[in-house]
Amino acid sequence: MSWQAIQTLLDTQVATVADLPTLITENMFTEKTITTTLAAQKTAYTRTSLLPSETEPFTLGTAGEDRYQGLYQVSLFYPEGDLVEGSNVMADRIIAKYTRSTLLTDGSVTVRIWRSWREIGIQSSFWYHLPVTVRWSSEIS
Repeated sequence: MSWQAIQTLLDTQVATVADLPTLITENMFTEKTITTTLAAQKTAYTRTSLLPSETEPFTLGTAGEDRYQGLYQVSLFYPEGDLVEGSNVMADRIIAKYTRSTLLTDGSVTVRIWRSWREIGIQSSFWYHLPVTVRWSSEIS
């Protein structure tokens, strides 16, 4: 089982959100990309992060299944001075893609969405950061 397979399923889902700002997945992230390119252009962007938690037994026996679980964070970054309304609309669109009991499947990996919600927005010197959090799990044998 690969954590990467789970992140790929979650990233693929967020990429279907209409008008999503530039998507930078955890695999593409470098501080230089953000500070030099996007900040200079004052371009909104989206960054994703997989935050796995403990794995626990889901069924009994040597051939039993384990439950992989965690959080998936979709961080929206808008240049300072942009309207907060745009990020709120985008957060609602993301939440709509990760509704309770949504199943994301690719081959033998299925990810179940338990819930999603918007966090409190954070204003920094250059960006307004609005996180959206998704709770997920996957039962793997």
